[in-house]
Amino acid sequence: SGRVTCAQHPSRARAMHHGGSAPPRALRVAVLHLAGGALSAALLPDGSPAASSADDRVVACAAVDDFLDHLQNNNLGTHVWMRLDSEAYFKPSVYQINIDTARCIDITDANLHSATCTECIWFDTAKVPFGEDSGTSERGIEAGLCLDGSHQVEDMETWMRRDRLVHEERYKALCAVPDFSDSNLAV
Repeated sequence: SGRVTCAQHPSRARAMHHGGSAPPRALRVAVLHLAGGALSAALLPDGSPAASSADDRVVACAAVDDFLDHLQNNNLGTHVWMRLDSEAYFKPSVYQINIDTARCIDITDANLHSATCTECIWFDTAKVPFGEDSGTSERGIEAGLCLDGSHQVEDMETWMRRDRLVHEERYKALCAVPDFSDSNLAV
């Protein structure tokens, strides 16, 4: 016989642990545990499936063209970090070619938890990245918090806009770190 318990979503726990603001939407998930502790289902309160651990993976993808120039002019690496589920949004199209999502590698959890984005650039997914939305740039943000959209923002208007995008699931971010380039891509 199984039992139903509630568990806090890891991104909210991370945000609260690091002093970040949590998204306003409910992030508690109902988790059904079967005998032996096997996980059989994870659902949000509205019944939709909760994010899997694959959604939490972070990759570093190569910057190209004008965006690569921007990174190099600011003494940043040639790759930017993003959540794996962001690749489709940043994939090159007829409207923008700034990130080569075919040239990505996994970032370890240890690197993610120890890194600070020199530049955290976040976007509204209802708009074309680097075109209709040039991105909002913030500096010195912890990598995981940047990618989740759970970092503190000093300006109230910016915080409200970012929080709304997170709540409406329209937030995608890039994390630029210094010294991360092809030389870090050991095979």
